[in-house]
Amino acid sequence: MTIATRSLAAAELASRDRAVPALDVLIDPEALADVLGESVSVDRVRYKPGNSVVAAVTVAGERRWVASYAVPVKRAKTIERAAQLGYAVSDLPGHPGILTGHAYADRELHHAIRALRRKRAALLADAEILRHNPHRRLVLRSGDFLVKVASHDAGSVAMPAALAWQGVPVVTSSRVARGVTTTPWWGAGDLANSPKAESAASTGRALAVLHSASLPATPMLDARGALSGAVDAVVTLLPAEGGRARALAHRIRLDGGAPVVSHGDFSPDQVLVGAEQEVRLIDFDRACLASPERDLGSFAAVAPTPVTEGLLTAYREAGGAVDGGSLAHWTAYALLLGAVEPFRRVDPDWPAALTRALDRAEALL
Repeated sequence: MTIATRSLAAAELASRDRAVPALDVLIDPEALADVLGESVSVDRVRYKPGNSVVAAVTVAGERRWVASYAVPVKRAKTIERAAQLGYAVSDLPGHPGILTGHAYADRELHHAIRALRRKRAALLADAEILRHNPHRRLVLRSGDFLVKVASHDAGSVAMPAALAWQGVPVVTSSRVARGVTTTPWWGAGDLANSPKAESAASTGRALAVLHSASLPATPMLDARGALSGAVDAVVTLLPAEGGRARALAHRIRLDGGAPVVSHGDFSPDQVLVGAEQEVRLIDFDRACLASPERDLGSFAAVAPTPVTEGLLTAYREAGGAVDGGSLAHWTAYALLLGAVEPFRRVDPDWPAALTRALDRAEALL
């Protein structure tokens, strides 16, 4: 039933956006498998209404992408950039102009992949692709290193180094080239996969240290702008829920404690856990100045309740102040911002999951 719901939602979305060819195929794994003639998993989708859709997929164990562009010049540029790296790009069977290629031939990662080959080719030799966010980032494991290949030079390596100097438990990175960084492989997993009480408490203490740190020239969070973008995304995917999303955005209060250095995208998968339940905070690409409840609400929106409670207890014991009312509003904020995430993950029941996120946010307010 959930797969049928997803297929129906995909067809309805495609009927509203006829500028992007085969949109319904690229956001429906069953339809894509029928076209390819073999099983396929769709790992991540990036959709720009009226412009493009690109999906990170795994076909027969190979990490690839499939892309549809409304503008022909983008198809030509994709083929040209892939050829420069020595990769062939082919049409999707029965869908001329819908392209597919190896993950390393992602058109927006072209310059970073070239730089990595030139400066540290050995890192690519036996690398395992862990995650592919199409047109944005590849995360690889190469021996004892985690390698991030990004479409832009996100996340200065100076930031985690400055935080480490102030006692924040982080894993520091090295810059290989523009858009490419390496980090030593650390820990046995993340807090999402190991939600133990000791790890939650360690995370709460680590977050309190982060919120007491100082980083000059850190930008302020544009919370209202982010809410506006989130509402637009909901309207695009499920127009019937647009009114609820707008009402939620107007009701959310963006107050709380004095601005602190905020992780900006804090969740259990941004916390590495070691064998002794010690932790390291990672991925500061969205670091900003915001109320401390921003990070706490972002965590609470996706973490199991016992893990959130353990984190909050330790955070308070470490000197962090939490305003309960503000926390509820920032949690609702995070739920609205993440409402379309199930679509990007191509979850079978993403329409229902989006609706549930709005339900939770309304209940908090």
